[in-house]
Amino acid sequence: MGSKKQLTQLQKKYCESAARGRNPTEAAREAGYQNPARAVIALEKNERVQREILRQKEAAKKEAAQEEEPEVADQGEILEFLTQTMRGDEEPRIRMKAAELLGKMKDTGEKEERVVIVDDVK
Repeated sequence: MGSKKQLTQLQKKYCESAARGRNPTEAAREAGYQNPARAVIALEKNERVQREILRQKEAAKKEAAQEEEPEVADQGEILEFLTQTMRGDEEPRIRMKAAELLGKMKDTGEKEERVVIVDDVK
């Protein structure tokens, strides 16, 4: 088994341009190929190049999705905030509300099991 060849600098530049949406000939020209039309024929057949273009496109989509979606606090962050608020210097009613919310969150995380024993033995 041979080692995987790395992409050349021209191929990397081509992949970046193609992943940004350039048509193949424009991407080859931007990358610096002297004969872009001829280079495209070889680049379109090169599996490593095509995989790299797909990888970059998927990474760009993932990054765009993360930018669009506002970051939401996870449960740990909420618990930390409420704890700091409860122990902080805020006015008593705010501290009490934080304590109340902490208690409710704890109740939802740890359910009590209740057992009812029926004495029906005769």
